[in-house]
Amino acid sequence: MKKSRLSVYYIILAVICQVLLCCGMNAVWAEGEAQDAQGTQGATSAQITAVKNNCTSIREQLKVVQHDDSKMRVYLGRYYEIILNKFIMPLNVRLVENNLSDTELIDNQSNFATARGKFIADFIDYQKSLEELTGMDCKAEPERFYEKLLRMREKRQLVADDTGRLKKLAAKQVELTKRLKEKL
Repeated sequence: MKKSRLSVYYIILAVICQVLLCCGMNAVWAEGEAQDAQGTQGATSAQITAVKNNCTSIREQLKVVQHDDSKMRVYLGRYYEIILNKFIMPLNVRLVENNLSDTELIDNQSNFATARGKFIADFIDYQKSLEELTGMDCKAEPERFYEKLLRMREKRQLVADDTGRLKKLAAKQVELTKRLKEKL
């Protein structure tokens, strides 16, 4: 394998990883709310009153979050796909073709593909939950709205965890590629 070809892969992968490390999923909280450390499902009377009084504002804010998160999902989804299909897999295929197979790189490819699949599934589940929440009448059903809000937050946290896992795997790919470059 030519060193210049590997260097191009390394540089492009490093740039994409830098972009991903700068991106992140932020937590979403309804106005005046704080996440319950124990994750309890019951809403206090003050929380129910706040939901009723700020229903329109909360729903509008959730729609903005929904729109922004959809863009972020497309953005991150494309980058994860590019990393996997344009850098990780071709590098591993090229290594196998040249009898230079590296089990750590292959394991990282498998882990990245699995984590990417989990990110997509968790994000779809989160988006469905958010869509249902934005369609609810929070004035008529504030307790149910609050409970669904808590579940939606949990699903969003799963997406954030998936994003963090993919960032770590991308960074690991960069490190493994550096080690490979030093070996050659």
